[in-house]
Amino acid sequence: MSIHREIKLSDGKAKGLQMKPKDKRLEVDFQPGDVIFREGDEGNHLYIVSSGDVEISKEIDDEKVILTKLKAGDMFGEMVMVGSNIRSGTATALSPTSCISIDRMMFRRKMADVPEWMQKFFGIMVERLRETTRRFNPKQHRPTGHQIVEALAILLNEGEIDHHGKVYLPWGNLVQRIRYILAIPDRQVTMALEMLANTEIAGYKVESGEERRFMVNSLDQFQQFAQFLRQRFLAREKKMTIPASRPLTDEEYGVLQSAVALSERGEQKLQALDIAEFEKGLADRFDLSPEEIEKILKTLNKLGVIREERTQKKKPVRRVDLVKCSDKITAFQNVKIFNILEEKIMAHSAISVPQRKGEGV
Repeated sequence: MSIHREIKLSDGKAKGLQMKPKDKRLEVDFQPGDVIFREGDEGNHLYIVSSGDVEISKEIDDEKVILTKLKAGDMFGEMVMVGSNIRSGTATALSPTSCISIDRMMFRRKMADVPEWMQKFFGIMVERLRETTRRFNPKQHRPTGHQIVEALAILLNEGEIDHHGKVYLPWGNLVQRIRYILAIPDRQVTMALEMLANTEIAGYKVESGEERRFMVNSLDQFQQFAQFLRQRFLAREKKMTIPASRPLTDEEYGVLQSAVALSERGEQKLQALDIAEFEKGLADRFDLSPEEIEKILKTLNKLGVIREERTQKKKPVRRVDLVKCSDKITAFQNVKIFNILEEKIMAHSAISVPQRKGEGV
């Protein structure tokens, strides 16, 4: 419990406030563990630590996050003096502590003696600090969604693989292990798994009498996704450069698909197509001019997937490498999927418990 008593501020403990020795203020004593004020409370006082230690914290994602620890001479709670009177943090005494308490009315009387330009300056600084405090979330600087995907890519190597190539891991065990690895709340891991389980690359399975299991459709594809996120994150952090390789355009992707469809049936790695028939087939499928089709084919020729050659009888043909075509098509589809998934991952990383209406400690 706190004990109140009046003291004279002639001992320098409120140094810098320019208070006269005759002024009296209320000093409040707190015991270790006493909450001086709580996040979300209404406040009408600022405090100066006379002796002892005070901890300032916030609750983020259901966890207590310590913002700072204060000692004698430090001030806190000053932001309620300007604008909102709702606390955006919690102040707790860590040891036997005495604080000088100054109410809003007294503060404003003192501010009346300050030049107007300085009052405006003080107001601007408090508003900026209030906005910084409102947005503060140390976890937002951690790519939590990216980290969960990275952890999953590693843990899935231990999963059970079915005859379709799908990989399974028990949901509950997965949540516990990722929570342990990344030191984040269960709820955050569960939200990420739920989000991933509703995408094209993952899902979940529940069988009668069994625990729910997290599933990925392809371990190789999921690991590619983890690599994609890792490269994007490191590139944004300027810690690596993504190799320069121009992605396929939608038209090039369409031509590749058509090349595979128009190829001769068979199991040969390289399929030869009559140039005239091939280009007619492309013209029938796409609203492109012959010049545009020729430009696309030249690009694909450089990539080594569709090459122009001549047979032994000197007949010009388009040679289609079905393996390379398949790889390029899969890579194009994956990039499309991965870009959409990354947006969801980024949104997940920014999720935090909604801020209370309060601003300012």
